[in-house]
Amino acid sequence: MPKDLRVKWPPLQFDVLKRWLPLIISVAVLLIAALALQIDWSWKRKLSPRGGRYFFHRVELAVPSFRQADEKWSDDPLGGVEANGTLGGEGCAVAAAAMVFKFYGIDT
Repeated sequence: MPKDLRVKWPPLQFDVLKRWLPLIISVAVLLIAALALQIDWSWKRKLSPRGGRYFFHRVELAVPSFRQADEKWSDDPLGGVEANGTLGGEGCAVAAAAMVFKFYGIDT
């Protein structure tokens, strides 16, 4: 009967592992960071009073400014019906929509 019944494995080759270990660790760290960023970005939570996400630079759009109280249209009735009120009194949504349409090149 043989004295040693243990399975003998070949010696481990650490040269390949030593060569690829920094790359494996770097990829793992990047994947964890990307996952953390995705979770943070898509997590549903209340917005802080200061607003939403921070922009790293100032973002300005060349949207024209239409004031609902402008003398040209402030006394015009909404929908052409006097009972609906005037653009100057209740037309903030109309003025905002007109600014967006004008920005996209739609004449109002």
